Amino acid sequence: MPQYIMDEHAKSKDHTVLRLPPHHCDLNPIELIRSMVKRRIAPHNVETTNMENLIHEPVNQVTLELWSRILKPTPKDGVTKSNPSKRHRERLNAELDNLASLLPFEQNILSKLDRLSILRLSVSYLRTKSYFQGATRLS
Repeated sequence: MPQYIMDEHAKSKDHTVLRLPPHHCDLNPIELIRSMVKRRIAPHNVETTNMENLIHEPVNQVTLELWSRILKPTPKDGVTKSNPSKRHRERLNAELDNLASLLPFEQNILSKLDRLSILRLSVSYLRTKSYFQGATRLS
């Protein structure tokens, strides 16, 4: 493990430095804050010369309340709170699986498709089906 000057300084003051895994948001809460700031900067990042001005507002929005929400201890006694984005993702995946099952393909082909391919194939299939149903009615 590399030695840092700040680690030595902290040790000289009887402090312990705890190194957290970098880029791992579950174990390193600063990654959640960095991600939030990055998401707020990204839509406005047209020129890099204006980066300093772009950073100030999102960084100033990082409040003590935000930190306290991120640093909340995990629930005890096996009680877990559900994550809304995870629930949404699970519902979306269930609907996409349902949609994929309606397509006229074998399961081994459907299992290799990503979400966007399932949506595109579904729309194309429905358009084609609608076209042929309209053509059948006209004749």
